Amino acid sequence: MPFSRSFFAMRFRRFSVKWCLVLIGSLLLPMAMPAQVIFTGPQQSVNLGSQAVGLTSATVSLTFTIDAGTTVGRIAVLTTGISGKDFAQASGSTCTAMTYTTNTNCIVNVAFTPLVAGLRRGTVAFYSGTSKASAALCTVPVSGVGSGPQVVFEPPAAKTSVGGNFISPQGVTVDAAGNVYVTDIGLQEVFKITPEGNQTTVGTGLEVPEDVAVDGAGNVYITDSQADAVFKVTPGGVQTTVGSGFSYPFGVAVDGAGNLYVSDPYVPTVFEITPNGKQTTVGSGYNTPNGVAVDAAGDVYVADPYDATVFKITPNGTQTMIGTGLISPEGVAVDAAKDVYITDSAANAVYEVTPAGHQTTVSTGLDVPNGLALDGPGNLYVADTFHEEVTKIGRADAKSLRFDPTKIDSTSKDSPKTLNVENIGNASLNFSALSYPPDFPEAPGDNECTSSTSVRLAGTCTLTIDFSPVTPFKGSSRLLKEAVKLTTNDLNVANKIQEVKVSGEELQK
Repeated sequence: MPFSRSFFAMRFRRFSVKWCLVLIGSLLLPMAMPAQVIFTGPQQSVNLGSQAVGLTSATVSLTFTIDAGTTVGRIAVLTTGISGKDFAQASGSTCTAMTYTTNTNCIVNVAFTPLVAGLRRGTVAFYSGTSKASAALCTVPVSGVGSGPQVVFEPPAAKTSVGGNFISPQGVTVDAAGNVYVTDIGLQEVFKITPEGNQTTVGTGLEVPEDVAVDGAGNVYITDSQADAVFKVTPGGVQTTVGSGFSYPFGVAVDGAGNLYVSDPYVPTVFEITPNGKQTTVGSGYNTPNGVAVDAAGDVYVADPYDATVFKITPNGTQTMIGTGLISPEGVAVDAAKDVYITDSAANAVYEVTPAGHQTTVSTGLDVPNGLALDGPGNLYVADTFHEEVTKIGRADAKSLRFDPTKIDSTSKDSPKTLNVENIGNASLNFSALSYPPDFPEAPGDNECTSSTSVRLAGTCTLTIDFSPVTPFKGSSRLLKEAVKLTTNDLNVANKIQEVKVSGEELQK
């Protein structure tokens, strides 16, 4: 079975439904009824629906039954395992951390305040103790979709490295706090890198960890192709296996309901595994399914390097192909606008394909890029295998443009410089003002971005900027630092100002 270069190089390599039942009674008393926490909702998970970014949803109540004798040490409402983010416990909750002496019905109220556009994944969790290492008594996936426009810039800010000392980074994902998780098949490790740069390991006894995903509770899922297993590692470090019948588990992704998607190029199949363990297949006709992603609508995306194709499978089973001219697509990610991002390990590039099919190159100069992840703000993370690094493509980071030295009352030879303002959100991006500084004017022509431009989802407009210094000064030269200012409704913030920093050396005539 043909595989990508990375494969050969790395592998000489009641009517209420009771959803959460955790036994905490003594195993020495088999006739005794075990203490437990039960979620009595009609489904395994709770979807809070669509909510405008920055605004708080109506409260949703989750009802639980807690048996007498159960000690609840902590109740948390989390976003990918992180507190204080999109999901939070609202007032009026009656479940509390205590030892329950009688059977009790109580509620946890949840509110959703999305920080960015697109699918947001969280959980309501009951723990046996107060620490993060405590056992989970019950976890209920919660999800919602942030609605609003969201700005990124193309070309992006400079690429930077995340973490270090990798040998063969393969898979990558990011949580709501910006922690980056990386599999390294050479080191047989999975690393967690915090935004501050602290690097630790996740999981034990791994052989060939291929890909990694994080669910709403902060559980980490790792595919291990040599062990023919998918491992789940809880925030407390407890490691178990998930699913069965794998021959070469490769890609992994998780949706808002806590369903897991695992690709197996040897079968070849993409499996869906529900939180209660039901395992089914997704799509058909694959040759070597590798990278997997899922969007807010439940569409599943599968990169197949042998077929040189990325498949999109809708919840009703409709299957289409995405992208053109691909050679060996490996990793895949999707944003709120349903732009699809693809790593091509043979072309050493990252591509973006809009819902309308427009394909552009996001990044080049990579060396066998494999895993791909998208963070909340819209930055991309690439496991650049042969460069032995994880690369951050800072599309949401502050953008700056530097022009060539130019004489006063002249225009620089490298003018104009262009910058695309892209809307990766799921609502129209509206400009209310756009200003250029005196020395860096708008270039002549029919410019797309104006003070009244509206950019649809997955759309772009272009800024064209000249460096034409006009301000008199003393001396032979000086460095000018100014900014082009965009005023938009980015992330639903009225009249939000974003700056594109511009600079250039002004010379006397």
